[in-house]
Amino acid sequence: MLRKTSWYFLPTLANLFSRRLVVDALCPRYSEKVEDFIRIFQECPTTVEVWELLNLNWILSNSVTNYWEWVTWIFKCPDKQCRTFCCSIWAIWTNRNQLLHERKQSTGKEIAEWVVRYIRELEGLKDKKITRLKGNEEWNPLLDSFIKINFNASFNQTQARPGSGVVARNSFCEIVASKTILHRAIASPFAMEGHACFQALLLGLQLRLPIVIVEGDAMTIIKKCKTDHQDKSEVEAIIRKIQQMKGGFQRIYFKHVPRSANTLAHSLATES
Repeated sequence: MLRKTSWYFLPTLANLFSRRLVVDALCPRYSEKVEDFIRIFQECPTTVEVWELLNLNWILSNSVTNYWEWVTWIFKCPDKQCRTFCCSIWAIWTNRNQLLHERKQSTGKEIAEWVVRYIRELEGLKDKKITRLKGNEEWNPLLDSFIKINFNASFNQTQARPGSGVVARNSFCEIVASKTILHRAIASPFAMEGHACFQALLLGLQLRLPIVIVEGDAMTIIKKCKTDHQDKSEVEAIIRKIQQMKGGFQRIYFKHVPRSANTLAHSLATES
């Protein structure tokens, strides 16, 4: 954004007026002066309040009127102040757009408080340690006598032959049942994952399982199956069927697993 502002690419009303795209270039907040870069980021009373609350009012002491020279001068300050400045420029411009297009007006205090919260979030991300799993996660048997059903889908775009694989195993890693299905007229791989999950529940009902755990590596499908809310995506119809089928079990759990823990179902789907 700073690059755009420094080269006067931002669509301020002054810029749009010079290109004959608007008929009025006055500041939408106070209608006192033409809305240019200096007005938005230096002279606007709301902006001045933001700089004061963030202890950056010293940036207004420079009499430079060229925006690029002003920004270059500010970037000679410590990194922490530069970060606050950049976040504030972004917040001020965003609020300006909300005022112009949504008639949503924020005070300087509200903008400054948002900047402070955002910077705290950035600092919090630095403190969080990112950990990685050592090796690939594998399929884990259950401690209880439950049955776990894994599903996966395969979608050959060149031949338009979607298939799904489903496998049910017990706590001894023994295969209780498995099946492969070759589908027709399914539009996308995403929809194919939904149909594969449907087949997993269908297998559970056919086996008359009271309690079942359904696993798959399709995270979005798993999330949709966990909820009872009406889905409005391209898989709406199949998700509605799955939600209805959940009533056929005493208890049913949906769990997302990585591909490495879903290899058998994936192999079945690919071979189908």
